[in-house]
Amino acid sequence: MTWYPRQLTRAQLAERRREGFELLRRKRLSQKAIAKKLGVSKAAVSQWQKRLGEEGMKGAKARVASGRPSKLGQKEQERLLAILKRGAKRAGFKSER
Repeated sequence: MTWYPRQLTRAQLAERRREGFELLRRKRLSQKAIAKKLGVSKAAVSQWQKRLGEEGMKGAKARVASGRPSKLGQKEQERLLAILKRGAKRAGFKSER
């Protein structure tokens, strides 16, 4: 039995994807076998196959994590960090908890 961690880092996900792309490129294993070997769904392997066809091995590269843009400006972020570093009591709370 193969053990898979519950959560992989972005680097680990990219490495697994590169391995999947390489296995698909070699055409030695079926998509089902690749999915089982790497611990992913058959749908994921199918998506990798599509990306491999469209983008080649470059498609295996990790994408930039998207997310909501910060509402704080650079100076506001720096000020918040300074407040957090000083601690909760200095910020007006009764305790550090």
